[in-house]
Amino acid sequence: GGGGGGRYFAQLQEKQEATDYKIKVKKDTWATFSFTGTMSIKDILLTAKETLYYPKITVKMTEITPKTIIWEKVYQYNKVQTENFDDTQIKEATIRFKIPKTWMQNNKVQPKDIILKRLEKEWTELPTKFTDFDGENYNFKADSPGLSYFAITAKKQIKTKAENNRKPNKQNTNRINRKQGITGREYTKRDLVLFPTQKKKNNKIGTYIMLTILSAIAGIACVKFMTRKKRKK
Repeated sequence: GGGGGGRYFAQLQEKQEATDYKIKVKKDTWATFSFTGTMSIKDILLTAKETLYYPKITVKMTEITPKTIIWEKVYQYNKVQTENFDDTQIKEATIRFKIPKTWMQNNKVQPKDIILKRLEKEWTELPTKFTDFDGENYNFKADSPGLSYFAITAKKQIKTKAENNRKPNKQNTNRINRKQGITGREYTKRDLVLFPTQKKKNNKIGTYIMLTILSAIAGIACVKFMTRKKRKK
């Protein structure tokens, strides 16, 4: 898009930064700015509210942002800088970005989990769509009202109640095991069947022992009483 133009890329060894520019972008005409390198953002498409002259966009991979995202997985932060125009002149903008298959697999992330965020005063989610998989990268696009810092993130994984109930709580299991004298293994259905019977049996033994002790005490008391009675005579 735009009335002709040129493109050049920053000559960095790791290609963590790239720049593209146009000579002219007419009002209400789509222009595509493309970038190659290790940056996740590969294209920025935009239309302007007015004709732009020599618009330039630089995309840089960065680890430093004014605000860091803590609660979600972040694949990459990209800083987008503009020259000869600003956000007030942008009518629409679409960000195209990629994520390697290896990162998705290693982090157990699905395409539906990916969200592009933009930093204004706070990080805000942008409507993100998965477009295709090219064999090496998962490709996405998101619409943005402006250009600044972007974060390629994955939604926080929250376990459902069903998943939480799938595995027993070890702490609770150990507490039950200690109480019931079952150690070194989980509490099973067999234990549920056997334990009540075992408990009744233990109760009977305890009662028998208690009665035996009481009988012995009563016998001793009786002997002492008879001995004292004979002495008095």
